[in-house]
Amino acid sequence: GATGSASIQITVQPPPNQPPTATITSPANGATFPNGATITFTGTGTDPEDGPLAGNLLDWSSDKDGSLGSGASLSTTLSTGVHVITLRVEDSQGATGTASIQITVQPPPNQPPTATITSPATGSTFVWMSDVIDFQGSASDPEDGALTGASLVWTSSIDGLIGTGASSAATS
Repeated sequence: GATGSASIQITVQPPPNQPPTATITSPANGATFPNGATITFTGTGTDPEDGPLAGNLLDWSSDKDGSLGSGASLSTTLSTGVHVITLRVEDSQGATGTASIQITVQPPPNQPPTATITSPATGSTFVWMSDVIDFQGSASDPEDGALTGASLVWTSSIDGLIGTGASSAATS
């Protein structure tokens, strides 16, 4: 019945920190929104060691507009264009995981340009077939800015086309 024993000391290390998983639950990848719409993003973060992640551990960003905020749900408006939206989650040990979707925010509806005639003044009188009438004006478009050249077309309700550009001359 005699026994013998020996002892050693060992250390069992925990497994390496596993990264969390990010999931974007809405909107759907490829979704399209009208300009100015409030878009609600929802997502989750889950970590093998920490479990569900919440609050500022879930960080939202757009490759076009930058940081959007944090949390499991976020509502915001975005600039016009295609956005890659990323949800980044971080666990208590600093490991991160990400999920991304692409969405499109449509441009606003096309607005008509505005034209201004600076010369001649309304009500001006000219002598038929002897006076030269100098037409001066400008135009601006909400989407394209200042318009020039062939974009400016001068016409008469009687004679039709007078000319193009910021200025044109015609004999009365």
